[in-house]
Amino acid sequence: MANNKEYFKEHPEAVAPAVALGVWSLVWKAFALYRAGANRSPGWFVTLLLVNTVGILEMLYLFIFGKKKR
Repeated sequence: MANNKEYFKEHPEAVAPAVALGVWSLVWKAFALYRAGANRSPGWFVTLLLVNTVGILEMLYLFIFGKKKR
């Protein structure tokens, strides 16, 4: 953890992209987890919860694999 603090102290220009990437990932993860829960897909829910792919797996689930069930 100390290495991260030192890095951001030495490179303050890296803070904004890191925060933006974290928010981007969090938003996609929230939508995908909500859809997986609504679709009653526990396997997808756990996978999406544990695997961090910066929104890529979440987008694939939302647009391809996790179509809303009627």
